Amino acid sequence: MSFASVSDAPTFQERVAHLTEQLERFAQKDLDPTVRDELALDILCDRDTLQAILKDLAKHQQLEAATVSEIDALDRRLATLDSKFLAIAALPRWRDTFDPGPNAWWWFPEAEGSKPKIATRRREIFWRGVSVVSLLATASAASTILPVFSIGGFGLGEALASAGQVTGLAVLGRGVLTPEGTKALKQFCARFSIPGQWYSEAIAAFSITLGALSMWAAQDGLPRWFNYAANQHYQQGELEEARVNYQKTLSLMPNNDEASLGLGLVYESLGQLKEAGDSYRQVADQGDPIALSRLARVQFSLLLKTKRSDTLLRNQQTSEVEALLKLALHRIDMRGLSTH
Repeated sequence: MSFASVSDAPTFQERVAHLTEQLERFAQKDLDPTVRDELALDILCDRDTLQAILKDLAKHQQLEAATVSEIDALDRRLATLDSKFLAIAALPRWRDTFDPGPNAWWWFPEAEGSKPKIATRRREIFWRGVSVVSLLATASAASTILPVFSIGGFGLGEALASAGQVTGLAVLGRGVLTPEGTKALKQFCARFSIPGQWYSEAIAAFSITLGALSMWAAQDGLPRWFNYAANQHYQQGELEEARVNYQKTLSLMPNNDEASLGLGLVYESLGQLKEAGDSYRQVADQGDPIALSRLARVQFSLLLKTKRSDTLLRNQQTSEVEALLKLALHRIDMRGLSTH
C-alpha cells in the first residue's frame, strides 16, 4: 500500500489511536523490562511511520490542520516519557540499526536541542512566567525610585540610573511579550553564543538580574548612597544639599533612623527647631538614646525662645525635657554612646 492511500482519515486515525494506546501502556509503572523494551521499539518505529505519512500528505498538499494538531498532542505525550526511553540499554544499538535522521528527535531523548518546540513548551512557559514576575518587581521598584530621583532635581548619575532601569524594563518586557522583541532578544543571545534552546532561561536570568538590582537599589543601595552623600554635604556645611539627600532616603525608607537623625541635625543647623524635633521624634519613639537626648535639646531650645533661662519654672514642659534627658542618659550609660 502506497503512502498516498494511507492519507484516508480512518487509516491515519487508527495509527494515531494505536500509538496513543502504546504510549499510555509504556507510561505504566512496574512494566516488565522485556515487554517495556519491545513496546519502546514499536513506539519509535510507529512514530517513524507517522512521520513518513505526514511527509507524503504534505507533498500532495493533503495535510490538514486537524492532522497536525493530533500529531502535536501525541508528540507532547511522547516527549514526557524521555526518562523511560533513557533507561533502555538497547537504545544506542537500535539507533545504529535503524539509523534515524537528526530530525527524528524521538530517537534521541538525551538531546534536548534536537526536540521540536512542542517538547519544551512547558519549560518555556515556566521561564517566561519567571521573567514576567521579575519584570513586575522591576516595575514596582522603578515606580518607587523614579519619584525619589526628582527630589532636588536630577543629577547625571541619577539620570543615567533612571534611563538604564527604564530602558532595561522596556527591552526585556518587549522581548518577553511581543514576537518582534522575542526575535531581537534571540539575536542578542546569539551574539553571546547562548544556545537557542536556552533562550527562555537567558531572558529569565536577565529579568531576574534587573529585578534584583532594582529591588536592592530601592531597599538598600540607594538609601546607603543618599545617606553617605548627605553626611558629606553636612560636614562641608552644604546644608540644603544634605537635607535633600536625607529626604531622598526617607522617601525610600521612611523608618531609616540614620536619615531621620541626620535630617534633624540639618534642621537644627538651619534654625528650624520644630522640624528638627519632628525628625528626632520618629526615632525617639523607638527609645533610641541619641534621638531622646537630641529631642530634649531641641525642646529646651524652643523653651528658651519663649522665655529667658532665669525665668524658667518647673512645669509640664520642663518636666518633659527632664524626663527625656534622664531616659537618654540612662540608656547612654548602658550603651556607652555619645550624644553628639
